[in-house]
Amino acid sequence: MRESTRAEVTPKGGSLQAAILLAITLSCCTGDAPPATPRAVPSELETKVQRLLESGAVTRLDVDRQTAFVEPAPWNATSLEVKTGVGAVLADYFHARNGRDRWAIIRNSHDGKQLARYGPFGLSVD
Repeated sequence: MRESTRAEVTPKGGSLQAAILLAITLSCCTGDAPPATPRAVPSELETKVQRLLESGAVTRLDVDRQTAFVEPAPWNATSLEVKTGVGAVLADYFHARNGRDRWAIIRNSHDGKQLARYGPFGLSVD
């Protein structure tokens, strides 16, 4: 379990509003988001993600960080339309699992480099 330093940090002046703002800022900017509460995923979506994992194109998922790791060679050889579809499926899956916004980060499984991000405006390929 993660240790939190939020209770130890008190802004000057000691106001409750400042302390709350600081806690929110630390949570958002340091990647120390509270763990997601697992939720039920529709079976059709679960099947699509399972196929991606079984094919080896997606090697692993980090649901808390809404990140998928992919093999770079097949990813780079794939059309933009297919990449967009994969991004949409992953974003839907992460949203269904943890209830956060509908987005996904796609990273190289070998070095962790970000390859793409799928969000409200579609796919952004790095």
